Amino acid sequence: MEKYLIIDTHTHIYNDEIYNSYFKKAGENVSDVLVMHDYDDGDLQTFLDFAQTKKNVYIIGSVSFKKELKPQLDFLEMLLKQDKIKGIKLYP
Repeated sequence: MEKYLIIDTHTHIYNDEIYNSYFKKAGENVSDVLVMHDYDDGDLQTFLDFAQTKKNVYIIGSVSFKKELKPQLDFLEMLLKQDKIKGIKLYP
């Protein structure tokens, strides 16, 4: 039987409890996940710290439209250059 590499491109996994629950359901069907940072779930550093503990978790940064955008975008650009995030999601 052929095995495929499946990457879930929109998850909200940011702690071990959610991670374990997700992969218990997904089993070996999903190899990697892109995690969408959401300020309602916590600050970005929490997501980054969690991702450093997993080989298959990659963070997508986001901004808060309630705060000044330029400093946030500058910070996210720095994280992209450092390969700490894999992308930026913009939404109101």
